Amino acid sequence: MTGANVKRKRKGKPVLILISIAGLCAVAYFAFLRSKSVIPKSVILDVPFISQKADFPTGCESVSAVMALNYLGVDITVDEFVDDYLDTGNAPSADKSGKLVGTNPRRAFVGDPRSEHGWGCYASVIVNAVNKIIDSAKFTVSEISDKTIDELCREYIDNGVPVLIWATVEMVTPLSAVSWTDEITGERIEWVSPMHCLVLVGYDKDCYYFNDPLEHKNISHKKSLVKSAYDGLYRQAVVIEAVR
Repeated sequence: MTGANVKRKRKGKPVLILISIAGLCAVAYFAFLRSKSVIPKSVILDVPFISQKADFPTGCESVSAVMALNYLGVDITVDEFVDDYLDTGNAPSADKSGKLVGTNPRRAFVGDPRSEHGWGCYASVIVNAVNKIIDSAKFTVSEISDKTIDELCREYIDNGVPVLIWATVEMVTPLSAVSWTDEITGERIEWVSPMHCLVLVGYDKDCYYFNDPLEHKNISHKKSLVKSAYDGLYRQAVVIEAVR
């Protein structure tokens, strides 16, 4: 074997070693990526739970708002929220012509949240009530519209902020049950039933988790069902968070 051949062989060994190391690194990297996809992220916030069943059979929005406020350390009860801050209005009833007329759920709670015959309200009403309670130097409240549930999770749940969302009881298919005329503006109100408000507290690969005032803490629902119910209630959400 000539000296030149020996030199070429010696130069080849470091190259082979570098290629082997690069290959091992690539294998480790792709294994890491696979492990990240196999083990999905899971987040559940520890939000205080309040049931609506005893005193507020149709007051899910107020109860959910108080859960979120209590989570932030705001000392308020559901009774105080409803009695002192929640705008309420008339449930739909027939006028002289037989036409159903009542309050717009975007302006005030329709009926009485303490009554089984109450109706409910939409996100704007809760935002108005919370704004009367919070110190704006410490907290903000926002009505969120047309964001997906996954966007809400990324922007808020991942940052430790629960979200009030409007959906349906047990995430059943939302239906337009009845309509009436806004007593002030004459606008036609299409009521989607069975409307429900609850607190989004977390998620995993298959489910979203809620504090459901009609059920219990950290109840799970399949993502597809939640998305359908949430979309059917116009993608409404409310976020209360500390000023950063």
